[in-house]
Amino acid sequence: LDLAGLTLDFLGVTTAGSLKGEKLLSNLALTGAVDIREFAPRTLLERLGVKFETADGGVMRRASAKANFSYNSREIALRDMRLALDDSKLTGRVGLEGQRVTFDLDVDDINVDRYLPPSAKSQKAEEGSLDEVDLPLEALRKLDASGDLAFGRARFSGMTLTKAAFALMADRGAILLTPSAALYGGKMAGDIHLQVEGNAARVTLQQSLEGVDLAKLGTDLLGSADITGTGKLTLNLVASGSNLGAMRRGLGGDVAFTIMDGSVEGLDLWYELRRARARLDKAQVPERPAGMPSTKFSSLAASGKVDNAVLTNRDLNARLDFMSLAGAGTVNLLTDAVDFDLKATFIDGTALKADPDMAKYAGATVPLRVTGTIADRKSTRLNSSHT
Repeated sequence: LDLAGLTLDFLGVTTAGSLKGEKLLSNLALTGAVDIREFAPRTLLERLGVKFETADGGVMRRASAKANFSYNSREIALRDMRLALDDSKLTGRVGLEGQRVTFDLDVDDINVDRYLPPSAKSQKAEEGSLDEVDLPLEALRKLDASGDLAFGRARFSGMTLTKAAFALMADRGAILLTPSAALYGGKMAGDIHLQVEGNAARVTLQQSLEGVDLAKLGTDLLGSADITGTGKLTLNLVASGSNLGAMRRGLGGDVAFTIMDGSVEGLDLWYELRRARARLDKAQVPERPAGMPSTKFSSLAASGKVDNAVLTNRDLNARLDFMSLAGAGTVNLLTDAVDFDLKATFIDGTALKADPDMAKYAGATVPLRVTGTIADRKSTRLNSSHT
């Protein structure tokens, strides 16, 4: 069998190809090529009556595909794949050996956020919501696959990753994903285990980030650089649920981090302490410095337990120019609400002596309370017990 120049037009999509066959009546083997000319996926879905909403209505406008294929008694395979979707290109191979899927794929550059379902709460046309994404439990339960997926550059949940790689091993509901990537001057590595259990999935995440520029990461992920510095983060988390929103709300596990040479933006602790001192001494309150409030530190470290997306910390410590901090508190990972009780010890040095009225507190310890939300940048206040 040798067929060349094959073409098919269907619903506005033109496909060309060729086909060769051997041993048609015994051990059938087929080879060939397929070329799907550029078309508009969004238009095709509309013609098929499929409802498909994306955060960015400008995507799913252009697509094309080319590949060589083969079929025999052992496998079905697509090789030399070249797929294009909008401005992104994918190359590689995919195979099916019995029920097992194998793959080795590379994507040059893609913004995944543009293809997510639109958020019901979002007012921005190009924002999607991960909380709205349901897990495909039945597909995960049946999945039997192994392979590698790499991205030259990918944007997901606001974050930009480069040289990202994801190795996958899946065996009918038990899935191991090993991600690694460069991001914001640092790197990430670890394992993600997923186990489908009844009508939900249980995910265990062991992940580390090191050398990450937190200002750039915060700007992309949260929309603001509330904490700056170079960060190291270790996560050992567990979540269960049928969609990503439920999993976020039930998040639990352990977290530890260290940040060097950074700052907390939106809070000027030095000014707040000077203002409190003035009130205690019934003196004139100093003028608030111009510009955005900020508190610089040379080191900040903490670890804690997460339960239902609330992080409880017992060992926070930090070093500032004029004081050291130690304490405990909570952070709601869903709302960014913080509530910390700290003990601040003034350090006898140049920074403290810059204000003669504060120099007298050298060596003294002051209790502090930090409340509010990170996004709202609520101020720090002295505990009533100290007053």
